[in-house]
Amino acid sequence: MSSQPLLRATAPLAALVLACAAVHPEEERERSAAVHTPAPSGTAPTAPVPSARPAASASAPAPKAAERASHDDGAPRVHAKTRFVWIRSEPDAATDWIGFLWSGGSVALKSQKPRPGPGCETWYAVEPRGWVCVDGKRVTLDGADPALAALRAYGADLEQARPHRYGESIGLQRYDALPTVEEQKLRERGFESHEKRVAAARAGEAHDALRGVDLTLPTDAPPTFPDFVRSVHEGRLYLTPRSTVAYSREVVWRGRG
Repeated sequence: MSSQPLLRATAPLAALVLACAAVHPEEERERSAAVHTPAPSGTAPTAPVPSARPAASASAPAPKAAERASHDDGAPRVHAKTRFVWIRSEPDAATDWIGFLWSGGSVALKSQKPRPGPGCETWYAVEPRGWVCVDGKRVTLDGADPALAALRAYGADLEQARPHRYGESIGLQRYDALPTVEEQKLRERGFESHEKRVAAARAGEAHDALRGVDLTLPTDAPPTFPDFVRSVHEGRLYLTPRSTVAYSREVVWRGRG
C-alpha cells in the first residue's frame, strides 16, 4: 500500500493486504495528477520510490511499531483512517485539493472550531493551510482510535530510507481476507500445479519458474485488525508480474506464506 501494507510476494501467488475492493471516488481521476503534479508550495516533497528488489532479498525483519518515532506533538490534529484524505483549498468538496493525508497520517489543526460547507458538515482548517472534512469514518480527531493504531503499526516506517519491505510480483492475487484453499483454486489458475512445484522445490528440486523466489515460510501468525473503512485499501485484485510489491510483514497461514 502505499500503503501500506500484509503480504508475501513469493511462492503462493496470493497476498493479503490491508485491502478491500472499494476505491475512493476521486482516486482514479486524481491518481495521475498526484504522481505528476509538483507539490504545492509549503508542502513537504514525497520521498523517491526505492527500486524494486526480488522477493528473495526482502526478508529483513519488519520494524517494530514501538521503535517508530511519533510525530504527534500533542497539538489537536486530524487523523486519516484511509488513503487519499484530501486537503481542500476551501471548505467545499468541489474545490481543488492542494494536498492529502495517507492512512495513519495526521496534520495539526489551525482552528478547533468546525465549519459546515458544501459536501461536509464539519470542515476543519489545518496547518499550514487548507481544509479537511472530518466525518469520523475516514477522518477523526481521536488520536487513540483503534484503527489508527493498527494502521500505524503496519504502515510505512518514515524514519528509514526504505519505509517498507519490497518484493517483486510473479503474478500476485490480492484478497480481502485470508483465503481458503478453495478460494485460491477458483482465482489462481494452475494453483495445484504451483503448490506441487513449490513442495518439490523445497525438497531440493530446481524449477525455472521459481528461480530467485524465496520459498522460506515465515513464522508469524496473521494479526487481528479492527474494522477499517473500505477505502483504506487498494482496489486492484491482481498485481501483474514484475510489479514492485511494498509490504510490512510476512505471515504463515495454513502452511502457506
